[in-house]
Amino acid sequence: MLKSHANFLFILCFISIIQFINSKYFHNIYHTGEEIFSRLDFLADNSCQNILQKKSFTLGSNTMKYYLLSSPSNATKQNVYILFGEHSRELISPELGLFFIEALCGQSYVYDKETVNKMLEQNNYLIVPIVNVPGKIAVENGDFCKRTNENGVDLNRNWDSHFNNESDDPDQFSGKHAFSEWQTRVLRKLLVDFKPKVFISVHSGALGMYSPPAYKIVDMKTMNDKKFQHIKNLIKILNILNDKYCNCKAGPAANELWYVCPGNCLDYAYEKEVVPYSFAFEIFTNQKKNQYFNDLINAENPTIFNYKKFMDDFNSNNLSSLFIQKSSSRLRSNFLQIDGLAEEKIKHHNHSHENSEFSCFAQTSTKFPRNKEFCMHQFNPLTQKHKDNTVINWTNVIFELTSLTYELDKKLSHI
Repeated sequence: MLKSHANFLFILCFISIIQFINSKYFHNIYHTGEEIFSRLDFLADNSCQNILQKKSFTLGSNTMKYYLLSSPSNATKQNVYILFGEHSRELISPELGLFFIEALCGQSYVYDKETVNKMLEQNNYLIVPIVNVPGKIAVENGDFCKRTNENGVDLNRNWDSHFNNESDDPDQFSGKHAFSEWQTRVLRKLLVDFKPKVFISVHSGALGMYSPPAYKIVDMKTMNDKKFQHIKNLIKILNILNDKYCNCKAGPAANELWYVCPGNCLDYAYEKEVVPYSFAFEIFTNQKKNQYFNDLINAENPTIFNYKKFMDDFNSNNLSSLFIQKSSSRLRSNFLQIDGLAEEKIKHHNHSHENSEFSCFAQTSTKFPRNKEFCMHQFNPLTQKHKDNTVINWTNVIFELTSLTYELDKKLSHI
């Protein structure tokens, strides 16, 4: 009887500890997946019903939820496709998706009405707030280091773009073949049907703004002129954003991470579906070396993107000239140098990054501890203030990115 009573007390104690660890993050800072979908569905059915549509795609016994946002105007728009929550332990990614949609629905009370209206007038958004729902549920149940889906597959290695399944790292198991997983098959279908102009994949665990390619490190000197020019233009866009919002690694993903990621969605969107503006963002890590970003997330009054100010800067600085000529004497800031900047970033690529310990490699390397505290600390803000400032900062990035691509296309179409 005493032994049975002791076992019962042990089980109660164990359950209490697990509940405490989980509630520490999910009830105080983070939403569960069910809470995120419930909130978004409520907006679609009520105050945001003229802008937000809830959608779902069923494949066999599995269903993926996604959302479409657009204002009912007849203006020419660009399609923007954004994926959040591919890797389940990156809890901040779906939180950014939730905040981003709430901002466009006028719920965040951060952005002025003109800015929100312009975002909706210029863009049709297809948002998948949580790609890896089964994985997120596992994290919510205490498996804070879970990266893969319910089949142990890394969804960002399962795309048919330079696919290989040779990795012996279980965190990067790519599946037996490309598109073996229902999630990536649904995402591909949405990508093909939506035909976006802009594609964004959102992750955490590092700080970076990336263009293709991610599957290999490239030497820009050996690329043909047309391909080189386009990659270079993507780097220029990232440099414009990076100066304001991150001050982190920016450029081709594999070059900046010094780590190859075959079978990823970024390369697939860019190469297979020819999405001209394809990017991946790593939006948070608790590394201490980037004082600029630390100041951003600790700010009492964070910077807020303002469309009118953006257009004033765009026109006064003649930003479009960066993309149509070799130089501009009007542009002197260090992140808007002439075309040579893009070449120099590749030619003189430094393999020993200051942030290398927090790179894509750090997310999967077995030399790092795999415990709840490490994974939560590595991939996610642990205070409400840091979380709030992070989602505001990267909503700024997406707003400015899509404004920039929209205005550039408009300018370049008249040349």
